[in-house]
Amino acid sequence: MTIYNPAFLIKDLREAGFDVEFKKGAGLNVSKPYGAGRMHLTGMDYLYELIQTHLFSEETIVTMIKKSVEKVEKAQIKQTTYVNLDYDFVFNS
Repeated sequence: MTIYNPAFLIKDLREAGFDVEFKKGAGLNVSKPYGAGRMHLTGMDYLYELIQTHLFSEETIVTMIKKSVEKVEKAQIKQTTYVNLDYDFVFNS
């Protein structure tokens, strides 16, 4: 069993330029200014699981998020578009 304090991830995300709110029961709300609006990231539960279960570092998770956001920004995706950044990992034991 792993106990994880999300304060470390929140700190790292904020240092990377993201706005982060933690709401008990709702988890992390992560967003970033994008064009005239905001880009909202969802699915943070899965990223928690990568930290808690598979022992990914906060640095790795923040890098994954930053690279995904950079790709969306580079592609100049319209603000009304939903982009599913569904990470698919296969862990071999």
